[in-house]
Amino acid sequence: MQPFDIIFYKGNSIISKLIRYFTGSTYSHVGLVLDGLHIVEIDWKFPLKIRHLKYNSRNYDIYRIDNLNEKQKEKMLEFVNFKLNTEYDHWENIRFLLWKIFKIKTKDDIDKFNCIEFIVDCFKYAGISLSDKDIVSFDDLINSGMLIKIE
Repeated sequence: MQPFDIIFYKGNSIISKLIRYFTGSTYSHVGLVLDGLHIVEIDWKFPLKIRHLKYNSRNYDIYRIDNLNEKQKEKMLEFVNFKLNTEYDHWENIRFLLWKIFKIKTKDDIDKFNCIEFIVDCFKYAGISLSDKDIVSFDDLINSGMLIKIE
């Protein structure tokens, strides 16, 4: 793992299983690696935080954008520091379901994140567009052509 890698988590909790079911993805959570011991993540239970990496390595995959320059890394770290303690956006999950099932688009709360929004916005702040979609899924990130899976 390297700083600014993206960790895609395959959770086994009931919530994780529901997320995987409704998104059709292998993954239920995503975070940003700061170093071998810490990630930045936001979850339905807590705001955006720097946390110890506690996930079993069998339950996650690491993806990377090759050739991030120092300026981009600085901008991403600046974004993280600026957005620490941002509240979780529970409405975003409902937005996703409305869009997925009924193709209804609703207004996004720009002052809150879910885990995918955090990743997309963090990279966007550094000038890297991971997706041009209004509502982004785990698979949209993986299939963007920007990320390389680290084996």
